[in-house]
Amino acid sequence: MAYSVLLVDDEEEAIRVIMDKIDWEGLGFTIAGHAGNGVLALEMAEECQPDVVMTDIKMPYMDGLELARRLKHEYPAVRILLCTGFDEFEYAKEAVHLEVEEYLLKPVNAQELTESFKRLRKSLDEERAEKQNVRKLQNYYMESLPLLQANFYSSLIDGRISKSDIPKYINDYQIDLTGPVLCCVDIHTSASEVPEGMSPLLLSMSVQREAQERLGKAWRARSGFLQGAVRHGACDQHHGDCAEREKLSGCRRLRTS
Repeated sequence: MAYSVLLVDDEEEAIRVIMDKIDWEGLGFTIAGHAGNGVLALEMAEECQPDVVMTDIKMPYMDGLELARRLKHEYPAVRILLCTGFDEFEYAKEAVHLEVEEYLLKPVNAQELTESFKRLRKSLDEERAEKQNVRKLQNYYMESLPLLQANFYSSLIDGRISKSDIPKYINDYQIDLTGPVLCCVDIHTSASEVPEGMSPLLLSMSVQREAQERLGKAWRARSGFLQGAVRHGACDQHHGDCAEREKLSGCRRLRTS
């Protein structure tokens, strides 16, 4: 996918030359639009969200340095290429302060500009690849959460997690254990008493689903299957013995059904 470029210069001839002399498609870029001053460029940037903004410095209404400053504040990921006909140290120093990717002196020839955009393309590709890798890791983590949560419940019940480590696991595994009353239910399935034609694993999964349907809503329960047992962690928002008796009754009904 090509990266988008917004060209900003108060000289229309300069923009036309840049558009005509560079093989944008071959470099992996496309021109999203062009503006004659910084004010108009900001409005266009909001609409087209360019990956790169190439701007002159000396312009009416808003100069290129102020434009770069505003763009970096509102769109931190945008890459900025500054062009100027004035070889002044203060401009270069401010460009470094603004973390501008490229600083070029006019007149810029096609080869010099092509090399600048090749460097920008390489940097953008690396950033895109890094984001994709992070997204893949995030997706894998979310897919693994049920197993991680089930392992946490089992370890917590068996006393293999220290009290000081519990808040960290709860945060990392996105577990809600708030409530005045916390309790645990262990539901074991027998490997020797499995209905004909059903595997022990299928039986355990069926029991887990049944337990979640019957107990999950009333208890705001979190459950997981691990090592042949369905384990439920429950957070009860209700107070009093009556509520507890109702929930224990639900457990007994599940056991006998």
